Amino acid sequence: MPQEMQKRASSAQLLSAVRVWRSRVLGDGRRAFQVVARRIALSRHPFDDATVGRERLAHILNEGDQSSFLHPPVAVDLLHAQLAIRANHDGSHRLNGGILERRLDGPILRLVVGEGPDLSLHDDRTSLIVIYGHSCRLGSRSVVPGTAVGVENSHRILLVSMLVADMHLDLAMNALTLDRDLTRSVQHMRLLEAGMPEKGRAASTVAFPDMRRGSVGLCSATLFSRVGHVGSAAGGVRTQEIAHAAASGQMALYRLWERRGIVTIIETRHELGASIEAWEAWEARPESAQPPIGLVVAIEGADPIIEPEAVSDWFATGVRIASLAHYGFSEYAHGTGQPGGLRGRGAALLRAMAASGVILDLSHAADETFERSLDIFEGPVLASHSNCRALVPGDRQLTDDMIRAIAARGGVIGVAMDAWMLQPGWVRGRTTNESVSLETYADHIDHICQVTASGAHAGIGTDLDGGYGTEQCPRDLDTIADLQIVVEILIRRGYTAQDVRRIAWRNWVDLLGRALPAGAR
Repeated sequence: MPQEMQKRASSAQLLSAVRVWRSRVLGDGRRAFQVVARRIALSRHPFDDATVGRERLAHILNEGDQSSFLHPPVAVDLLHAQLAIRANHDGSHRLNGGILERRLDGPILRLVVGEGPDLSLHDDRTSLIVIYGHSCRLGSRSVVPGTAVGVENSHRILLVSMLVADMHLDLAMNALTLDRDLTRSVQHMRLLEAGMPEKGRAASTVAFPDMRRGSVGLCSATLFSRVGHVGSAAGGVRTQEIAHAAASGQMALYRLWERRGIVTIIETRHELGASIEAWEAWEARPESAQPPIGLVVAIEGADPIIEPEAVSDWFATGVRIASLAHYGFSEYAHGTGQPGGLRGRGAALLRAMAASGVILDLSHAADETFERSLDIFEGPVLASHSNCRALVPGDRQLTDDMIRAIAARGGVIGVAMDAWMLQPGWVRGRTTNESVSLETYADHIDHICQVTASGAHAGIGTDLDGGYGTEQCPRDLDTIADLQIVVEILIRRGYTAQDVRRIAWRNWVDLLGRALPAGAR
């Protein structure tokens, strides 16, 4: 890249102008495509695509990483095509009526640009069609951001990305216990961790740049520190005071990220609405600056809450969701792998949570804990990261009756990505993820929808990087950006656009909208 061009468009400027769609495009058995489409607003920077090499593009667009998520030559050719359109540089491309066509080893790439072009599919040429603009008419259908249409004739329609809410990510725990800088890309972290022998090293999946690539604009981020109580099946720190201090440090990191403009901590309905409005505005004008990621703070396992009377203090710091236990048992309840019910002042903690407005997360609750909690707790409930026991046996999963009970309270269940929760008979340390895919993940979403006869109670709660990496994820997931593939799978299975939006983000937003305090206007 010439020196004068570097002055006009720095790496930071390019990165701020990039939006990525990663999608698996439907195939016909003879041909399948996996394409990374990148939307770039470079109208102020008249690049000549002949001067931009593939390696340089990969370097700039991945924060200096030679990333594996580029798929040359298709991805970089697509980049060149977009740059050429912005520069009005025709070259080997044909720009005709708002539709650019370019041959890529046989199939025709059609890049639809601008607002409202009408795309005619009257011929039978194999095409990959990328919707690039605010809206497009496809025959009798209107295609807008957040929708996708499968196959028409021999044409493959690339997904337009949809906002995603992931209601369980251990962001601060990963940063502080694994020394990961989540402001850098997953690829960057993998390079730094190459050769480290610990589980999940050099195989991470979550970082803020990758969340942005996948339009993950809302998440719940945990505070996690478990006490290793005598007799518990799970280890941890020695005292609740230590757990409290660890969780407080994690909360401090979230506040630091907020001050840097990376996230916005959501405590009220007003803040939730403002965050969603900002993301929807960016969807309409992606050349504008992407908003901060909305973050709802949750305590996973209640050991950091030293006594029920301290719930109001945690609420004041910004905590809006809490679960009673994790693995083994906590000070207040039995959890995964250790049958039993509430312990000690567990009932008092539930009443204090309801009084303060803290949402109860039923993930990891032992069966008796689950039942007693619903009897006592009068506030809103959810299961942030739980799968279906009917598909994969085990007390970590929810029975169909549990799913119905959560739905009856207006709750939502986030489906987790941990492969052992998706694959029956998983043996830790021996079973591989070869038979686990994002289709398997979608099976659990589908089961929740079937049990509840509704799309209103299923959501996403991946728990990615929750003590594991890609080795224990669905085999076709590389980073959290690949949640857009789940959107495509649901569409392909016949879910309506409304239900796909519900599952991707709307269900969580509606639940939070009912549960959070109103806040200032």
